[in-house]
Amino acid sequence: MLIRIISVLIVLVLLVSGYYFIRDKYRANLDAEYKNIALVIAESSVAAELYRNDSDSFLVARDSILKQHEMTLEELNSFKEKLKNRPKQWRIIWDYVSYYTDSVAEIHQARLRAPKRIDSTRANASARTPGK
Repeated sequence: MLIRIISVLIVLVLLVSGYYFIRDKYRANLDAEYKNIALVIAESSVAAELYRNDSDSFLVARDSILKQHEMTLEELNSFKEKLKNRPKQWRIIWDYVSYYTDSVAEIHQARLRAPKRIDSTRANASARTPGK
């Protein structure tokens, strides 16, 4: 009788721990998917702003972003449809988008503020050219 009680308790502990393990893994996968979508949206938004007067360059940049994240427009649209009436999930995604947009914008601003580097091979070649 004692063995049955112990075995039932062990089975219950295994079931509960398995449930929490699977739930945490699912949440981690979902969070990773949300972060990836948010990063694609943020990078695309910054690209749209950078190339607002050149739609062809924007399309190239957008396709490059999608390729980098191994995603297609169809997948992005299906994700949008999947979360159509789920404002709580969209809030989570937009929080990530806001964070990533700020980060990407700061990186681009830093690149614009950075001093231009001189190509040392060109500078050395022009310095050695006779007659200049």
